[in-house]
Amino acid sequence: MAWQNLPLPLTLLCAVLSLELATAPSLLAQTQLIDATQVWLTFKPPKQGTPDKTASGATRGECLGDNLPAHERFSSLMPAYSETEAERPTFAVYIPHTAAQKVFFSLRDASEDYYYETEILLPATPGTYRLQLPANAPALVSHKTYQWSLSLICGQSVDPNDPLIGGVIQLPGSSN
Repeated sequence: MAWQNLPLPLTLLCAVLSLELATAPSLLAQTQLIDATQVWLTFKPPKQGTPDKTASGATRGECLGDNLPAHERFSSLMPAYSETEAERPTFAVYIPHTAAQKVFFSLRDASEDYYYETEILLPATPGTYRLQLPANAPALVSHKTYQWSLSLICGQSVDPNDPLIGGVIQLPGSSN
């Protein structure tokens, strides 16, 4: 045979090319098989409207320039859902060292018949703070659920991207 008279490197090259030609059709067939079986799905959410009840479970981060460790984040010290006996409850929060100089507090019921909003100047010292609903705010009503939120004001005014914490609070009423 003529290939036996070829030098060794050329013989090896011919052998490799022969193997490549022998395996290429099977690789091409596998690729075509994969492409032929791809399926694209489109998710269509149900048309049920928005949820009636939601609760916060996280914060939106920190102000630009605040470089804080995880254990010093702006956070609520209350459960996501809480009950109170006070018509003017107190909200417990941790406020870290931050570039923000004010916070925005909001309290609303589900139908927005009740709402209270205010801006509060931040103290210079980070720490745990209690924010009590003031006497000039309308009192909570028994058996109604309220959504509260507190947002750091990172710029000159409230921005949707500012860090936000919050939860749900209810005045359950007497059990007589």
